Amino acid sequence: MTFFSIGRSLPVSAGGAWLCLLALAAGSSAQISAVRTEGTSAAFVPLQSYVMGETEGDLLFFGGLSAMGFHSLARDGRATFPHEAFNRYVHLHDPDSGTTRSATISTLPHPLRQYLVTTNAQAVQIDEKLYIYGGYGPETRTPSWATWDTVVEIDLPAVRRAILNSFDLPFEAFAIHRSPAARVAGGSIVRYGSYFALVGGSNFTGNYGEEVSFRNEYSEAVHIFDPSQSMTEPQRSYYDPQYHRRDGNVSLITLGLAGNQRPGFIVHIGVFKPGREVLPEVWEHPIIYDTQSGEMSLKTNFTQMMNQYEAPRASFHSARRGENYLITLGGLSGANWDGHGFVHNITIPWVRDVTMLTLRDSDVISETVVGAALKPVTNAELVLNTYLPRNSLGQINWDDLVAGEILLGHFYGGIEAANPGNSAVTRASDTVYAVYATIDKFRLEATPLRAGEEATLSVIRAAPGSIVYFAYSTAGGGPTYLPPLGLSVDLSRPIIVLGEAEADAQGLAEITFTVPPGAPETDVWIQAVNRESPGLYVKSNQVRSRIER
Repeated sequence: MTFFSIGRSLPVSAGGAWLCLLALAAGSSAQISAVRTEGTSAAFVPLQSYVMGETEGDLLFFGGLSAMGFHSLARDGRATFPHEAFNRYVHLHDPDSGTTRSATISTLPHPLRQYLVTTNAQAVQIDEKLYIYGGYGPETRTPSWATWDTVVEIDLPAVRRAILNSFDLPFEAFAIHRSPAARVAGGSIVRYGSYFALVGGSNFTGNYGEEVSFRNEYSEAVHIFDPSQSMTEPQRSYYDPQYHRRDGNVSLITLGLAGNQRPGFIVHIGVFKPGREVLPEVWEHPIIYDTQSGEMSLKTNFTQMMNQYEAPRASFHSARRGENYLITLGGLSGANWDGHGFVHNITIPWVRDVTMLTLRDSDVISETVVGAALKPVTNAELVLNTYLPRNSLGQINWDDLVAGEILLGHFYGGIEAANPGNSAVTRASDTVYAVYATIDKFRLEATPLRAGEEATLSVIRAAPGSIVYFAYSTAGGGPTYLPPLGLSVDLSRPIIVLGEAEADAQGLAEITFTVPPGAPETDVWIQAVNRESPGLYVKSNQVRSRIER
């Protein structure tokens, strides 16, 4: 039924003639325009630099530091990482109730306790097992410290049951394996498809605060593991002085354009360059691993300016654009943002700025500031909102996000600075922070539909200079797949094109029309479609309205 006098049928068969006159788009029509954090009332414990697993909706936290903030850089012989500062509990957090319960590891035998009392370990979860690699911590029977060559395998459901029932942690829930590759702290593990990579890190031995006896040997390696073959022996390893990095951010990405997309990961910086102990210098060029070629590539054509140290982060992917968007929530940075540009800062200050890296195919094309966190925080993990759309790799699916502010997820504890700056007071945070992002993308708005009166449909963030088509259905909200567009619109057949408009330089396009006086009271589903570039069509949000008389 066509109730608008200017309506015409929308072809849904091959050909889609109504789209043939769409103009060539100029630029992108979507972005993450704002990110913010706020503290919640959830009960947590002071904890930073931990590893985390998830089972049956609950989170389990192991290791880390509970009684100190950022470590001292002094080399005067004092214990930089005092034995008493290490976390000796397993914490179980229920996100639904916001409560935390804990169990001591003191009932476990030596040397297992020793391998669980570490900071900056690396971990990967495979099904219901968490595997903790290495970490730096105190030797329980000596006054010294070491980085372990262990892989501690943990049965998460068994640990969870013990804590919920107030039982001692069961020794049989843990298994110890040895792996030379695991002897690092401050590295990162990223899982992509059926593989995972252990990236960078250092083998620390002795007291970090003792210049003479302390040793720090960077792995300068990236190890690729195949869990179906071995959790301790890498399938292959890459070595290069460019991998002389630790305490950085490593994120899952999807490489390639539509039809040839495959998993990979990006090392978006890390610290420190060799020979820079007095004034440590962060790295400036990201590294990308492509699973198709099996190659690690240093992106010397792009210089990352901010947020090079480990911090809460999220990875988005748009399959339609062949783009990734990586959000990092402040912390320690090699530059400041002055409101107009990046200002290099050799003191590596604490910052609140949230930055976004945009990757197109396998190239990093931009770095922008997209918001600010409530406090500068490092060494904490962001747990994504379970209701967010994900792709098969676990990235947030940008194409299925709706416009507006969304809850990205929560992060727990971390090293929290009281204020931005070069000499901030820090602590092991006991706060659970909620992270919100404003998704600014091609969005449709409609004024009320009243019989005999004018109404307006408008979209924002359309591709400037392109043609936007407005369509509707009175039969329902779809979906209906349109082969010429390569997408499913949220309208049911029959679909009627109501009108079209050219987007202005700001991406605004709108049409005004009169609802016929005789239009019946009925529900109407409305949507707009825009071509951003040849072969790339995007749809707006759906607006459901009702004609009033």
